[in-house]
Amino acid sequence: PFGGPCFPRDLRFANNLTSQDSSVRAFLNGIKRVNNDGILSIVKQIGDNHKVVGLLGMTYKPGVPILEESPSLDVARILEWEHKVLSYDPLIGGNVTLEECIARADILIEMHPNLVPKDVEKPVIRVWS
Repeated sequence: PFGGPCFPRDLRFANNLTSQDSSVRAFLNGIKRVNNDGILSIVKQIGDNHKVVGLLGMTYKPGVPILEESPSLDVARILEWEHKVLSYDPLIGGNVTLEECIARADILIEMHPNLVPKDVEKPVIRVWS
């Protein structure tokens, strides 16, 4: 999914400028749908047998301490309906430390590269490429 404040804000602005039956509006809604599908694809990988999820990397991109329009927040909001979510980010912290997140979580979602040590022996979903 895309993240950061600029593109989603521009997308909403452009959507407000187009007419209701516009092919441009359909295109813009398609972009939003693709982004939402990306977020849902992360959530669907969790499964029911993982009750505690560790979400590593909360800002919209590594090295930038901005949460606005972060895909991690969307993932956390959805997961919180059925799971306990532990979060950590090296720039802004979280609700637990990195060590606590790794120790207490049943599964880890690595939103930013290289946050999960290589010797961790639990399932890891790596979102970054």
